[in-house]
Amino acid sequence: MSTSKLPKTHQRLQRVLRLLAAYLKNLVLLVFAAYFSFELRFDGAVPARYLHTMTVAICLWAAIKMAALIAGSVTRQKGRHTSIYEATRIIVANTAGSVIAGIAILAVLGLRAVPRSIYILEWVLSCFLMLGVKLATRMILTARKNRRGEGARTRTFIYGAGSAGLALLWELRQNPSLAFDVVGLIDDNPHTAGLIFDGKPVLGAGDELAKLARKHRVTRVLIAIPSATELQRARIVRLATEACLDYKMVPGLGDLILDNGLNVQIQNGNGKLHVANEAIRPVLLIGGAGYIGSGLLPKLLADGYRVRLLDSFIYGDEPIAAWKHKPNLEIVKADFRRVDVVVRAMQGVQAVIHLGAIVGDPACALDEELTIETNLLATRMIAEVTKGEGVEKFIFASSCSVYGASDEYLDEDSMLHPVSLYARSKIACENVLLGMKSDTFRPVILRFGTIFGLSGRTRFDLVVNLLTAKAVVDRAITVFGSDQWRPFLHVDDAALAIHQALKASDEALGDTIFNVGCDEQNHTLGDVGHLIRKMVPTAELQFFDNGNIDRRNYRVNFSRIRRCLDYSPAWRLEDGIGQVIEAIQSGQIKDYRSPLYSNVRFLSEEIGPESLRFAQERWARNVLEVTDNPHGWRDVIVAK
Repeated sequence: MSTSKLPKTHQRLQRVLRLLAAYLKNLVLLVFAAYFSFELRFDGAVPARYLHTMTVAICLWAAIKMAALIAGSVTRQKGRHTSIYEATRIIVANTAGSVIAGIAILAVLGLRAVPRSIYILEWVLSCFLMLGVKLATRMILTARKNRRGEGARTRTFIYGAGSAGLALLWELRQNPSLAFDVVGLIDDNPHTAGLIFDGKPVLGAGDELAKLARKHRVTRVLIAIPSATELQRARIVRLATEACLDYKMVPGLGDLILDNGLNVQIQNGNGKLHVANEAIRPVLLIGGAGYIGSGLLPKLLADGYRVRLLDSFIYGDEPIAAWKHKPNLEIVKADFRRVDVVVRAMQGVQAVIHLGAIVGDPACALDEELTIETNLLATRMIAEVTKGEGVEKFIFASSCSVYGASDEYLDEDSMLHPVSLYARSKIACENVLLGMKSDTFRPVILRFGTIFGLSGRTRFDLVVNLLTAKAVVDRAITVFGSDQWRPFLHVDDAALAIHQALKASDEALGDTIFNVGCDEQNHTLGDVGHLIRKMVPTAELQFFDNGNIDRRNYRVNFSRIRRCLDYSPAWRLEDGIGQVIEAIQSGQIKDYRSPLYSNVRFLSEEIGPESLRFAQERWARNVLEVTDNPHGWRDVIVAK
């Protein structure tokens, strides 16, 4: 149990016991130092006439020097934090104690009672023993912490051998959970070449960065030169880019205290360069471990984007397991409904991609309040934070479900006829975003068609995937409402649309709303059944009237996204069906009926919607309870 969870009386008792243990340790060391000073003076054979003198002197030394150590707060210092400053305090307290104790011994025992050399030996031994124990404690604890941090670690350079670089090196040593294996330092000062700082050598200058990275198999560089000029930062960024290294600008403590960010525009003689600014700032991907997000993430990483992924991972981290150790991916495991989480995650980003939501009509119908909180209220809050932080591009995942039931050929300006809470929540989000649109906040709304196919987090509560799985496993294809139209879109093509919208210029994104898909992929559910039957001939195809259970019916026009973004989906419906067939037959998908593959079943059977609904209340209660700990408020608020 952590100390913070113990009752207050137990915490006080632990503090008292730790303090008493520190007193006892120092007392033993002082007694040993005084005793061995006599032993050394007399070569291990103290004459009998000195035994009484030795006993009195040891008692005086121990008592007076303990008082000096307590007055100097030396007994409260932890061995793991021993530094030059603490060592100086130990020496000063020891010296003061030795002087006062020496005067007391002279007053009590006389001038000739104790040989003068013993005073010097006692001072040297007491300093040596106390500093030695402190240093040994720090070495042991550091070694134990480093062993706990062993595992997958990123081989890293620190660029800058100044005070900021050495402070960063010390922090990485003390916090092995950061998983950086610092190979060495890079510094442009020729006088530091070959020097060793805290066990790490200065390997060379920045111009040698690419060669040194290949030699030492380094994949990341941490740039710790807060005093660098804008042009110097631009040069370092260029060198890191040319060396194919992932990099981070590490601000100095002064920058953090004064809230001076690193979002600088680098000025040269020809105008402004945005190289460092754009390269350093990541893209915030909210809901990046979901069905579409897990398909989008590898595209962004492959294209060189730095991605900050915010997700609560209620379905686990398996959807992004193949990429979670990528150096240009930062994972924030937290609830995007919390404003404090979103504000922190928003710092320094250049764009926001919001995919987080409760998705699907049945899942949304489980708990209307939870759906409104998650889909609508959270989206409004995230958009407000985005706009307040000055982030211009905001990409929002909507759905063609907003068209509901219509016999018309629908484009982005058509009337909306939602028939479900899910669709109404998406329309409400769109209206919120459109109302916030300005010159400095440009939302992009992507209305996705009916998605199918495999991604990192595959779903089998979608019509194409479900009917294909039933055909392969159950040898039955049951279609309800065979005359209903849907615009089908592979999940990989949904990710492609987001990727292209992210890269598109403001001119290309003149329109805010885009239907995502292609006209050729408009099919009836009956068409889907026949196509699956053709590819799984052993399955029996059956049609049933849906009894108005699902009244959605819409054919969609996709000319706008094709014209503005030159967007063209790569996957045909039969390609996605074949992909699902192969995954099931190969054993990649072992049981399509698992709740893990269904939003509504997972929410209702595995975690319960109430656990999500009350998560905010539990967090709020935790904050309210922490009123007697001066650090407690911060600890609760930043907890992920």
